[in-house]
Amino acid sequence: MINWFYYNGLNSYEDLGAAVTSKTPYNAPAPDITRQAIPGRSGDLIIDNGRYKNANVGYTCAIVTTEEFSRAARRIRAALLSQGNGYKQLADSYDADYFRLGTIESEPSITQNGVNDGVLSVTFTCKPWRYSYAGQKTVKLTAATTLTNFEKFPALPYIKIYGSGAVTLNVNGKAFPISAVNEYVEIDSETLNTHKGTENKNATASSLEYPTLNPGANTISWTGNVSAVHITPRWRTL
Repeated sequence: MINWFYYNGLNSYEDLGAAVTSKTPYNAPAPDITRQAIPGRSGDLIIDNGRYKNANVGYTCAIVTTEEFSRAARRIRAALLSQGNGYKQLADSYDADYFRLGTIESEPSITQNGVNDGVLSVTFTCKPWRYSYAGQKTVKLTAATTLTNFEKFPALPYIKIYGSGAVTLNVNGKAFPISAVNEYVEIDSETLNTHKGTENKNATASSLEYPTLNPGANTISWTGNVSAVHITPRWRTL
């Protein structure tokens, strides 16, 4: 089996001619905590900052090319580094059910072994979460239902409500009221934004607590003039 990584549309083997030979260990991201020493008290106070730190994911790849090696090296570097800054989808053949969001912070290393072969080493800094492909599929609802989160961590969904006027979305009994819906409104629990396309609709949302899909069963219902609710759950794990 030929292994590969996929970064923002680039397949390392098919597009770069670089087959992955090894991947960094499957380490979990570290929780972000602060330890505070208290005078007169043994043992540090642990303060949970409510987040996980980024994780590094590295690949070592074998390069075999029929072109001049220096030209192949330039082509591979340019392809990887021209993707721009910011997080982009990162996946690989080792983990078929999940992807990450990563970016390249340092220049990939390319060394030449023989006339037409060498080694590519590249490391991505990634957000801590691994997102399941199953969680990217939109669930289309026309009546109240229950969605089951089979992961061990809460998910921050994208929700699109089709309707008009004042509506209230209820997730696990928590209300998320929205006023003046016109055709549809979008709720992004990851970015904490309410919008309609590029139009900011945050002022129409009266709750600061965005919907969360907890591990296990999640009840979904609504009130108001709503024709459909589309939910992309974004199931995730570490």
